Amino acid sequence: MASQTKLMTKPEVKKKDKEWADTVKKRDKKCLVCGSKKQLQAHHAIVSKRRGYACRWDTTNGVTLCQYHHIWVLHRMGDWMFMNDFLNLLVEKIGHTEIAKLLLKQRRHK
Repeated sequence: MASQTKLMTKPEVKKKDKEWADTVKKRDKKCLVCGSKKQLQAHHAIVSKRRGYACRWDTTNGVTLCQYHHIWVLHRMGDWMFMNDFLNLLVEKIGHTEIAKLLLKQRRHK
């Protein structure tokens, strides 16, 4: 089965990505880690490019982070102690059950 993104044009995917991010940021209103309301960005809790994007636009799979925590700490530095704390925050925000549902949803769309 072809993934949904393969059937869409790049501009359509980009538009859906922006809609997803705007919805997540509007819902959360602040950084999950520090509470900042400046330079907010949406972050996918569960991402696995090799398995496609089954959860790509599921807002349950998104959390809001400030630019510092999203880009510098998560993606650039790869701070493992922060990652462990961040995973605990995700479980607290999203819940074990929702994370399990997202993982199952993603596995079904290999």
